[in-house]
Amino acid sequence: IDTHGLNLCDAIACPVDHTSGNGEYPCFQCPSALPNPYIGREQQCQGFTEAKIVAKLLKTEKPDSACDLDGIYCDSEGNVVKILANGRRLKGTIPDELGFLPYLEELDLSDNEFTGQLPSGLRFAPLKKLDVSGNKLVGIVPPLLCNKDGLNGNGKEQSALTCHAIACPVGTFSHYGHGICQPCDNGEGMYLASKNCSPVIGSTSREIELEHTRSAGKVVAGIFVALIV
Repeated sequence: IDTHGLNLCDAIACPVDHTSGNGEYPCFQCPSALPNPYIGREQQCQGFTEAKIVAKLLKTEKPDSACDLDGIYCDSEGNVVKILANGRRLKGTIPDELGFLPYLEELDLSDNEFTGQLPSGLRFAPLKKLDVSGNKLVGIVPPLLCNKDGLNGNGKEQSALTCHAIACPVGTFSHYGHGICQPCDNGEGMYLASKNCSPVIGSTSREIELEHTRSAGKVVAGIFVALIV
């Protein structure tokens, strides 16, 4: 490599908001409207906008402004600060790109049908309240999300940071799906952030087993990525 004028860190990975063919030198600035907090971005830049991210979450056509959508609350400057999308029968996985919303303080996705894992990327948003209870999430709470001070009161009054403040682990429950979590009996409580120990309506034991199997390898990979990012 010609090291003339080279930032040697780029030889390891392109910095935030940059991309290249293989994620390292030579790196090029991305023109996207919202910052991409990940390093080592490969191929094309992502054209993230608040409207595009919210539309992906709600499974709807991209509006002119995210503020036009039901359940989306914006500040006086049109920045998304709150998303209340509880009880809307939303399916699929929770978009990692929600963490790219730079003003998002409250996210309520409770009582939907989301599957997969809780995305680690949520830690990038300035969240103060997060509710993912009553879904079909598996795996664990990403470690760096557990360490997000102030989220759901986590670490309040000098108490220790805990993952339970974000979501009750699989095999436990609480009335709110987080906080003081109690163990379930007889192998019940198969999902993350459960509000009771009964299986989610419509889920068979085979479906639950398959979902946990699909996610097992991703959990280990997610922990590794979270620790190095």
